[in-house]
Amino acid sequence: MPRTLLSVLSVLIAGAATLGLIGCGNGSFFAQDPQTYTITVTATATSAANTTLQHTTTVTLVVQ
Repeated sequence: MPRTLLSVLSVLIAGAATLGLIGCGNGSFFAQDPQTYTITVTATATSAANTTLQHTTTVTLVVQ
């Protein structure tokens, strides 16, 4: 009897793990659409003579 119970428990645990991993794939209920963010990066440098140099660029970040 304990051996049968252990087998049933193993099957249930494996089934729960499989169902949990299904949500990680594309096209499933839990899948999210990729999000796109625009980030502005600014760098500033000041010399000893108080001259300031500044550069700005835009970067696109896609989170999948």
